[in-house]
Amino acid sequence: MGKIPTIIVCGPPVSGKTTLAEQLSKHYKIKHYNTGDLLKEFSRRYGFKPGGKDWWETTEGLKFAEIRKHDSSIDKAFDKYIISLAKKGNCVMSSWTMPWLFHGKAIKLWVTASDLVRAQRMVKRDKTSIASAVKKLKARDEKNYAIYKKIYGIAFGRDLKPFDIILHTDNLSPDPVFHYAVIMIDNWLRSH
Repeated sequence: MGKIPTIIVCGPPVSGKTTLAEQLSKHYKIKHYNTGDLLKEFSRRYGFKPGGKDWWETTEGLKFAEIRKHDSSIDKAFDKYIISLAKKGNCVMSSWTMPWLFHGKAIKLWVTASDLVRAQRMVKRDKTSIASAVKKLKARDEKNYAIYKKIYGIAFGRDLKPFDIILHTDNLSPDPVFHYAVIMIDNWLRSH
């Protein structure tokens, strides 16, 4: 197979997007950029010390999100950097903004799950209570929506026009989601 265009996987927190992006990276033998992890590292420029998968739900992670809500230069600088990565192709990105911001050749997937299923997954992942998981996800969803709406006018989670493929993962384990995504991506590659 020749050069693969950028594959962009997007969706709300704990929907399965990162797992899918990692699986696609291995399957197509292309680089995976987890933009959430890249943004955590970017937060160091602003004095934060990110760590752990659940950092975004911590007080410090939520504080960084609040700062970003009021200082769009942070996200604009970061997004300029990840657009430069997307332009190279042969990669898969898990990203919240690239489906709307990247206009090069790309396959864009929206991965979603209900709020309850996402909270249940967080309970398993982070060993927390369901009440805590629901509260953390609600706060994170609201902050993400506010940030991207203010900076770019993106209706994150509501505007699905940029997406070529939409996957609802409530009743699926990661393997069927991956297999379905590969079938859809391979069909897209054959037709473009």
